[in-house]
Amino acid sequence: MPREVMEFAEGLGRSISPRTPFPRSIRPVGPDAITMVPVEPATLREVAVARARALASPGDDRSIAVIVPNVLRDDLPALRAALPAGERAVAITAAESKGLEFDHVVLVEPAEIASLAPGGNGLLYVAITRCTRSLTIVHAEPVPRVLRPATDDPEEGEAVTDHSPASSAEADAKEPGGGFVGFIADLESAVCEERRNTVHEGLRYALISELYGAGLIPTVDSPTADVICDAPDGRILYEVLGEGGHTYRRMRDAVLRVLEVQHAEGEPAKHCFLVLPQAPAEPWAVDVLAEAFGMSAIWRVDGRWSGHNIGVALGRPRG
Repeated sequence: MPREVMEFAEGLGRSISPRTPFPRSIRPVGPDAITMVPVEPATLREVAVARARALASPGDDRSIAVIVPNVLRDDLPALRAALPAGERAVAITAAESKGLEFDHVVLVEPAEIASLAPGGNGLLYVAITRCTRSLTIVHAEPVPRVLRPATDDPEEGEAVTDHSPASSAEADAKEPGGGFVGFIADLESAVCEERRNTVHEGLRYALISELYGAGLIPTVDSPTADVICDAPDGRILYEVLGEGGHTYRRMRDAVLRVLEVQHAEGEPAKHCFLVLPQAPAEPWAVDVLAEAFGMSAIWRVDGRWSGHNIGVALGRPRG
């Protein structure tokens, strides 16, 4: 996919699935990669067809798709009849575009696709990301705000190229819920930094090995959580503390981090554990964590695990 289209779709993609690492395209196409075409409602279909036909230059066998919202399904026969003959140009709904790929996409009325409940934004993301060369958006209704760059209302035919991080951040700040995107980005950045720490990663992988040894399959590649495990007794979330993480001050800060991670993951855990690199510096800290925050702590000393609710934490059967 063109880099410009991937960057254009990033805000929408992150709003749908903030836990998913977002892909990066390394292939720029240039200023013609994305074109916004605002039209009057009465000319929506005609302009979409005209744009598609303009992309079908003689001697060019590149594929073209006109993608429409489901509400325009009844117009598909007429659209297909108006497109260039042959198999290179098709008219389909957004739902029908799943798994397909085209050189050029003419996307009709994205706001209508996004309004579909449930899953409208996901369907719109699918439709936007079907092209390998260019995306043309023909719309009578305002384009969903999450897709707009800093300049909200480009003129007809104007290519949209300003999708820099600065303009995306500005759009996030104005969009309701946009702050969540920044929150996720900050959380992911902190996780990436921690995973460069050898003490942190050594402890995390020791825990992962223990869970696999207990017959569990932990989730280890979340961009926001250190380890998540769906155990027989319920979901468990682990926050691993690296070097110096055995002090009460560090544990108290980690409690807030666990709350943030649960918010990011969108699903509360039944059990939450802080995983310490050594026994707590303050013996009373474990009881305070349990009583004040409902949080347990485990730690590893000389290759052995200790701590509160250790059987639950390591997936060991109760006996």
